[in-house]
Amino acid sequence: MTSIGKLSPVGFNMSIQEKGTLYEIGYKAALEFIPKRLNSVNTVITERKLKVDDPKA
Repeated sequence: MTSIGKLSPVGFNMSIQEKGTLYEIGYKAALEFIPKRLNSVNTVITERKLKVDDPKA
C-alpha cells in the first residue's frame, strides 16, 4: 500500500501538478515493488526447476 496523502487516484479534477505528483508516487512504489516481486517469482521458478531436475524426485 502506498500513501498518496490527500490526493485521490480517482480524482478527475486534479491539476497537472497533482497528476504529476500522483504519477511520481506510483512510479516510485512500482520501482520498489516490481524487483521484489520478480525476485520471489524467480525463486519459485528456480525451486520448481530443481524439483523437476532432481533425479531423486
